[in-house]
Amino acid sequence: MQKMEYFYIVSERSGPTMENSIILLLLLVMLKGS
Repeated sequence: MQKMEYFYIVSERSGPTMENSIILLLLLVMLKGS
């Protein structure tokens, strides 16, 4: 849960950037895979 909050905070700071979108996609894939 802490990782999710961290990523959300980073996303709010950096804004809708390509790098951030990729990171969020990878995170979702990891969560689905586990």
